[in-house]
Amino acid sequence: MKKIRLRVTLLLLTVGIALSGCDSSSSPSPPGNPPPPPPAAVDFTAFVKDRFAATADDNDPEAVDEADFEFNDQDNPDAFSDLLANP
Repeated sequence: MKKIRLRVTLLLLTVGIALSGCDSSSSPSPPGNPPPPPPAAVDFTAFVKDRFAATADDNDPEAVDEADFEFNDQDNPDAFSDLLANP
């Protein structure tokens, strides 16, 4: 009975040691494609003015999901006055 217990213990230790060498976190992953660079920052005021200038019933919407806006006119109350002035 002791020999069986000793064999089972040795087998479990051997399997445990063998499996501990199979950890994939220790080996670096192969280099893949680098992530794309972040989009260039776009001035929000200029973007809105461009969209107003390009307004037409048949224009496609502008994709802004990936846009990185800079808000340079936050403290400028007249930033859009030329767009919103009464004619």
